[in-house]
Amino acid sequence: MLNSNSWTKNQINKVHHDNQLKWLEGAFHDPECSEYLINAHVPLGWLEQSRGHHNWTNLEGAVHSDYARPYRDICDRHAKKIVAELYGHINKAALRLNDKGKDAEGHEVEDVEPVSSQGKSVGDLDEDVGGDAKIISFTVAGISRRGLNDPQYQKITLEKDVKRGIEDISVYSMKRQACGDQAFTFAYSFRELFEPDFDDGINVESVERFVENDKQRERVEQHIALTSMPYEKTTLKDQAFLDAVRAGTSGC
Repeated sequence: MLNSNSWTKNQINKVHHDNQLKWLEGAFHDPECSEYLINAHVPLGWLEQSRGHHNWTNLEGAVHSDYARPYRDICDRHAKKIVAELYGHINKAALRLNDKGKDAEGHEVEDVEPVSSQGKSVGDLDEDVGGDAKIISFTVAGISRRGLNDPQYQKITLEKDVKRGIEDISVYSMKRQACGDQAFTFAYSFRELFEPDFDDGINVESVERFVENDKQRERVEQHIALTSMPYEKTTLKDQAFLDAVRAGTSGC
């Protein structure tokens, strides 16, 4: 679990940034752990080296790339141990492939500099994880109405064999006037929605196939901010509506 303030503009604390980098490198050398999930609020590396059907240029105002890069370097060097990276912030559901050596459009770029912190090396800079580092990366729309999406959460089913990574990602969302125990209902699964790309699970190979499949683009755009709620931004700013919701006579 990483505090993304370390690479978020106007929130960076250099002391915390340096200490968190050292902690992250050390975490990958835990003898009792061989598989990792990376979790943070603001997506890490989506501007510099990730591929998908949608480019999240709105991250440009939030992410300080120079501070994000050292984290990306550490994760790239330990890519074989990382099952997936989970993020939020954009308030949309998206799936990408973090791909060392390629920019957001998939073009080759020069190798990144070794991880460093004010001239002091962090961890084993000579470690070789072998080959090009690729890691699955995705976001969740979130359990609020931000971004005008249906409030939702995801259930991630991991494969027993880490080489296959994730078996499926199921999305549950709150629709229209649904309340109480039935508020969240099954909306879709990545495996079913994006068939046949994920028939064998969600892993580096299948995500690479997915992001290169232009036929999936329409499905992605239709579900990137799935919404069935009858409310607009003006509704959510209407004091009369808010009072009715709090009184239990409207909304959910």
